[in-house]
Amino acid sequence: MRRTSMIAAAVAAAALAVLLVPGSAQAQTASNNFTVTATVGKVCTVNAAPIVIASYDPNNGTPTVGTTNVNVACTKNTTYTTFLTSAKGWTLTDTTTTAGNSLNYAISRGTPAVPWNETNGWGGSAPGRAAVPYLATATIGALQDVPPGIYTDTVTVNVNY
Repeated sequence: MRRTSMIAAAVAAAALAVLLVPGSAQAQTASNNFTVTATVGKVCTVNAAPIVIASYDPNNGTPTVGTTNVNVACTKNTTYTTFLTSAKGWTLTDTTTTAGNSLNYAISRGTPAVPWNETNGWGGSAPGRAAVPYLATATIGALQDVPPGIYTDTVTVNVNY
């Protein structure tokens, strides 16, 4: 009996030791849910390269044209309209003399040409994040009597969305 008691005591001690060892107890789990939220806003960007008309001949009876792409990129499904404004009232002024020489011009879009300015806009709904190119054509009217020089204006593209 003594031997049985000793075995029983040893088993009990071993069981107690297992219960007292950290981490040997049954693991418990607590959980909770949380949400992740992202807000996507309407955003548009625009860029365009300069229009450079390398040679205007005042004696040529045909208007002179130059083109560039106005690239508009907006958040998908954003409706927008682009307007162009001229710093000098759609006049190219001579930067090489002080005589006040100028060339009248206009910018148009599409075929047939439709004026593109501060009152006639162009746009749509963005099909995706890729830029949409719009061809801008600058036309200098024929037979404008001006001396040689470099004539410039600054055009601003405004995107309303």
